[in-house]
Amino acid sequence: MSSSIIASIQPAKTRLVFFLQEINSLEFESPDPNSSLDQQRILYTTRKQVLADKFDRIQLCVKELEVAYDTWLKYIQTITAAKKREEEEKAYECVTEGEHELFRIMHEGKEALITLTRYKDDAEQKLEQLFKGKSKEQERSIPRPNLTVNLPQLSLPTFNGEPRQWRQFWSSFNAAVHSQTIPEIQKLNYLFSCLRGNALQVVSGYEIAPENYEVIRRLLKNKYGDPSTITTILYNELQAIKRNEKEWMTTIENIERVLRQLEAIGENLEHSSIETTIEIHVTQQVKNSQNPSTFMDTKLTIDKLGQKPRYNPRGTSALSMVRSNSKPLSFAVRNNQHSSQLTVSKRRPCIFCNRDHWDSECDAYPTANGRRNRLKLLKKCLICFKDSHNGERCKIKKQCFYCKALHNSALCDSRSTASSNSLVHSEVKDYHENLQIPPKMDYSASLYNSTNTTRTNTTKETLLLCKEVKVFNPTQPQRQKKALALFDIGSQLSFISQKLSQQLKLTESDKQIMKITPFGMRNPTLCPTASTQLNVQTMENDVIRLHVNVVEHLTNELKVVDTPREIQFQELTNHWKKPDILIGADHFFKFIKLQNVQELSSGHMLVQSKVGPMIAGSGDNTHEMDGRYHVCWPWRDSKQNLSDNYGLCMGRLKNLLKKLQLKSLLQVYHNTIIEQLQAGMIEEVPHNDEVGVIHYLPHHEVWNPNKNTTKLRIVYDASAHQKGYKSLNEVLHRGPVMLPDLVGVLLRFRMMKLVIIADIEKAFLQIGLHPEERNCTRFLWVKNLDEEVSERNIKSYRFKRVPFGVISSPFLLAATLKYHLDHTATSLAFEIKQNLYVDNIILTADDTKEAIYKYHGTKEIFRKASMNVREFLSNDKEFNKQIPEDDLNKTNKETFFGLNWSHDMDTMRLTLKPWSNKRLTKRTILQFIASQYDPLGYLIPIMVRFKLFIQHLWKEKYAWDQSINDTDKEQWKTLISEWPKVVKEIPRFITKNTKSMELHIFTDASKLAYSAAVYIRYIDEESKITKSYLLYAKSRIAPIKDISIPKLELLAILIGVRAGRFVLNQLWCREKCATVWSDAKCALFWVKNESKLLPRFVQKRAEEIRNSHFKLRYLPSYDNPADVATRGIPPTKLHYNRLWWNGPRWLDKDPSQCLTESSVIMQRTRLYKR
Repeated sequence: MSSSIIASIQPAKTRLVFFLQEINSLEFESPDPNSSLDQQRILYTTRKQVLADKFDRIQLCVKELEVAYDTWLKYIQTITAAKKREEEEKAYECVTEGEHELFRIMHEGKEALITLTRYKDDAEQKLEQLFKGKSKEQERSIPRPNLTVNLPQLSLPTFNGEPRQWRQFWSSFNAAVHSQTIPEIQKLNYLFSCLRGNALQVVSGYEIAPENYEVIRRLLKNKYGDPSTITTILYNELQAIKRNEKEWMTTIENIERVLRQLEAIGENLEHSSIETTIEIHVTQQVKNSQNPSTFMDTKLTIDKLGQKPRYNPRGTSALSMVRSNSKPLSFAVRNNQHSSQLTVSKRRPCIFCNRDHWDSECDAYPTANGRRNRLKLLKKCLICFKDSHNGERCKIKKQCFYCKALHNSALCDSRSTASSNSLVHSEVKDYHENLQIPPKMDYSASLYNSTNTTRTNTTKETLLLCKEVKVFNPTQPQRQKKALALFDIGSQLSFISQKLSQQLKLTESDKQIMKITPFGMRNPTLCPTASTQLNVQTMENDVIRLHVNVVEHLTNELKVVDTPREIQFQELTNHWKKPDILIGADHFFKFIKLQNVQELSSGHMLVQSKVGPMIAGSGDNTHEMDGRYHVCWPWRDSKQNLSDNYGLCMGRLKNLLKKLQLKSLLQVYHNTIIEQLQAGMIEEVPHNDEVGVIHYLPHHEVWNPNKNTTKLRIVYDASAHQKGYKSLNEVLHRGPVMLPDLVGVLLRFRMMKLVIIADIEKAFLQIGLHPEERNCTRFLWVKNLDEEVSERNIKSYRFKRVPFGVISSPFLLAATLKYHLDHTATSLAFEIKQNLYVDNIILTADDTKEAIYKYHGTKEIFRKASMNVREFLSNDKEFNKQIPEDDLNKTNKETFFGLNWSHDMDTMRLTLKPWSNKRLTKRTILQFIASQYDPLGYLIPIMVRFKLFIQHLWKEKYAWDQSINDTDKEQWKTLISEWPKVVKEIPRFITKNTKSMELHIFTDASKLAYSAAVYIRYIDEESKITKSYLLYAKSRIAPIKDISIPKLELLAILIGVRAGRFVLNQLWCREKCATVWSDAKCALFWVKNESKLLPRFVQKRAEEIRNSHFKLRYLPSYDNPADVATRGIPPTKLHYNRLWWNGPRWLDKDPSQCLTESSVIMQRTRLYKR
């Protein structure tokens, strides 16, 4: 394995070294001062292009080396044999730290990327200055009528609605277009051509008229250029940057990038919140690279980040991450003599008492007069607090934050001693003017629910730093209590609940009204508070005294993980509790030890403190003792509008029991619930459990006697709701679709020689729900089946697993399976993930031995997640014999994703559902047409005539349930008269050798429809005969509005190109090439002709076709199989139509000898404009 990785590393390393040498020898000439602006512009444009090219090449090499490096590390982790592992580690160290010096070269590559970025930015800045200079010259010139300005031949920037990109976009657009002296209508056209996505939707309703240019420009600026919005996004991005021991340089660059952007929009970055955030993200390796004394004495700010330390590959060994299961993150600063603990980056101490707090918060000198006397004693300036001059000669004009007068805020007479106590979470002004603190969620809200909302393809939960601590009254030590403390560095002060203060009989003083500004509010709220003192006992029986503020309410319940002193992670429990103490930044670092922060496998952080270990941070769903994944619901903000649904469920239960008795299914239904209870899928609702959202779900049966395993399935109706309230589905996010394309799975299914299918047993019910998320899945059932439904005969259950029927369930299942397979990190897990559709698994193998190996491997992969894979079936008879009966699908024929597949014969039977002789209306006919399942498009020639008939009904303006007239009834009877149940039986397997295959796409159009058929041409491995098969087809009915035949032919070529691109992507073909055949000379000419004189409709579609880089060829109509799909054919005739199923006969020979290139046709064809 190592030899193949080294072989992949060497070419990339060689190319990277060559590119780095090119960079070192790169020289740019300075522009001649006497040259014109246009000449200078061309010079800097060329320079920018060269730099961009070098940047892309180096970035590609660095990424290749990083991928090889990561692959090697993962491979070493999987080695269990000690000797083999030692050999691989030696090879690893030889490559990374030996003569090859991989780390040094990768580091130099990243340094080169930074250098190139700066050079490129300089070139862009010069270009912008040149554009401004040119526009000023044009403004000074005398305007002339019909003045035409030739814009520079540069590609205009695009904007998709991302607020962070607005400034960059507008700077470029302003220089290139807005500042030019051109008509407003032309500027508007340029602006529209640059917009994409959400930004384009915002302005899509405006007419393209000159008077609308300024309106649209202001609209975009107000929506996307708001500094407060951009500031919030950047602060959130800064908080979200992940700490990475291995790629620490990337972390530094990401932090610096965000801080530079904040600085550019006028944000003040010199405050402790920013510095603390940086230090938390920066690894020990970076701190070691700085001068230790400097790092201890100064703050790590943006300027310091800009001084990139040199990377020493021998400083820390990356193998330490391989040899341990967790990632230790060290925050200790070491030198040659001793190790000193880094507790916090220190600000300038208080000018009055020399302690670590703000000057305005000093309690040793609480009054303004006392502080003035102290400054006079120290001979300090009364304005800036420096000792080089006195207040009369001070040039600094400081405005007080509190009264706005011209004096230092710490000397404000209008503010009492305790008036410095202000809790700020989003915006605060204190020692620095206009100091901004990153936006932080209001902790008075339920933080767990809000941070647990699922946003992307991952399921995360965020835990806050919480710990139960022993506290007592300083003056009456016998009054003590255990209370939950929340450690929150985002709060300037510490707080205690009024309830706990009264229980401990704490002495309260200095009662006042405090101004608190929570996140999301412009104006502060007034909160009555008082000051008091509290003692906290540490694990070592030491005492830490806190100065706290008493408030009535701190925050709602938070999730707390119980972490004893000796942690056994498999035994951890959690519970919900309301904090009674909030320890803010004033006392935070008296408790937290930063020298030993450990990242757990879930992604959470284990933080050591003087009161014991705590688990906090964002991480993935955790495992319980049974190894099962547990998830939380992705709530919307509107869950308060959810009723309990109890009365509705009682009524539905009564009706359900009557229906089950009539169908003789009552006992079966009851047994199913008892089985789920015994299996641990559901549980009785514990007495007085009111945690979280309480909601009851009605349920009903789904009976399928043809099912081999579960004939009765209980489905829960999460869409039911009482009037005036929302349903459970309405207050949950659906989540992104994480399933592979079903048609793509079916295409790959036809390319698998030996195929294995299986499914996960009761997949939804194998994923656990966190205890606090279960009460919204309650349901009712009777205690005694022989008695009527009443309050005495009702029992409440709730789900411990994810129930089927909730809108978020498919996403939670898909996200959990993806997470599990991603973290399994084997080739088999990757194959499963690529062809996993909901709970169905498709695998392929070369022989029976490999198939058996994959059977055992699949069982083991899902066993680790407490899931069972069953119902295995293959077209290999020997495989089916060797599989245990409990895991074998015992049916002779299997419906595979709706397709009838006979595993014995390995054929696919194309079938149609029969007409049930319903009343002929537009609704029943449309239902019948929509019920025909044809995902690969093989039955398009049959269905096109039925689709045209439903279009005819639309033209006749029939109501949905109106009977059609006699003429249309006769036409329908003619269509349905030859309707067979089975159309054709075709071989399932085509070929597995995608390297030698060719794609040929045939397109055609008529006045009724246009279509495209994709054929695969390959050489059979056994017979060595060239064969061709229909692989995929698409069609469209022509619009009701008349459109010319040439344009329809162009649309046919377009859907053919898209179909070919789709097939190539789904089959993972490296060579993205195909041949498109058409019998439309005019359409082929349009595609080949790049003239701007063509209609816009033609230009746009022809450009997309050209960009595919597919070959375009002409063929006669009689050889075009797509012609069958545009005109329709009776079902009985389709069975024998070889042209449709296999393409033209010459396709089995050499297509290049058959037909004329379209380029010859163009010479004889005139330009059509339609």
